[in-house]
Amino acid sequence: ITDFNAREFLTFYAVFILSAWILRAWFNWRSDRTLDETWTPPLTTNPYDVAYLRGGANELARVAVVGLAERGFLETRGQTIGQTASHPNLATLSSLERSVFDFFQPERTVREIEEAGLRVRMNPHVLAFEERLQAEHFLSPPNLIGAARQSTGLAPAAVFVVGLARFFVALRR
Repeated sequence: ITDFNAREFLTFYAVFILSAWILRAWFNWRSDRTLDETWTPPLTTNPYDVAYLRGGANELARVAVVGLAERGFLETRGQTIGQTASHPNLATLSSLERSVFDFFQPERTVREIEEAGLRVRMNPHVLAFEERLQAEHFLSPPNLIGAARQSTGLAPAAVFVVGLARFFVALRR
């Protein structure tokens, strides 16, 4: 590398970058064992599953609030959201929905919802969603996530090191 002229080095560097990118893509593909499995989509979709896949605990909380409002458990009053006076039977609520419903015992403004931590109320329920979605192959396995993170950092680091080495050689000359 140190004896290449400018044109030779640029050609080498382009091929090196392309090779690092291909190697990274191959590494990610090779560590993904889900490609070997057959997957059948579920017959029904749960809006909370879709919300969690879309935006995690924050989106889960939003969908729960909207769902409770649509079903008559919560209502908006001017700038606040609170429990309705004559709400349906609470026994029909899931534990997630009951937790969100209880959060609105004192009426809350949007700012209070963020400050009081509706998202924090979602944390005990998030693990159940993650486990179920993992079992149904909607989420990437943890080993694949780790491999992707590793390769995402290693490929640019290798390109940077080669470029930096050439830079120092050029400065020395």
